[in-house]
Amino acid sequence: MNWYVIYTKSRFEKKTEQLLLEKGIEAYCPKREVSKQWSDRKKLVVEPLFRSYVFVKINLIQKYDVLNTEGVVTFIGYKGGQMATMRESEIERIKAMLNEYDHQNIKIKTFEPNELVTIASGAFMDFQGRVIDHKGHKAILYLEQLGLKLEIDLDKNILQKNTILGNQPTANYL
Repeated sequence: MNWYVIYTKSRFEKKTEQLLLEKGIEAYCPKREVSKQWSDRKKLVVEPLFRSYVFVKINLIQKYDVLNTEGVVTFIGYKGGQMATMRESEIERIKAMLNEYDHQNIKIKTFEPNELVTIASGAFMDFQGRVIDHKGHKAILYLEQLGLKLEIDLDKNILQKNTILGNQPTANYL
């Protein structure tokens, strides 16, 4: 049996996890407590760490049981229809992180427009650019190297955020 990632309807992660567990399917929706401020009060609420994603540990025979569960949209996969898997150790690391750290300090990093980044791999490795836009796992950058201005569409996983220490730029992994 392998761990797979399913994409759920918006704000349906916890309900989908519950329905899968009721079917006898091992499901995991990592959750964190966050403080929410309303006009009249402040309250701790439990929300999914990854919006619209739930992990399931199944054999392939159970695939259709998962897909026929309310709230499930699809399995995350690759072109050609192969479902993406996760290692048991990756699931355990997520669980350990949630147990070890204060949930208020766990942030999902995103890019800001005009933020300076460095490309960590590929044909444009070590080039610096500014984020123009980002959607999902993709980012559009302007690269100003050799006097050229290029607009490229890259996977955000290969980008590093830059911070400035004195006059020396350094990169932090996302």
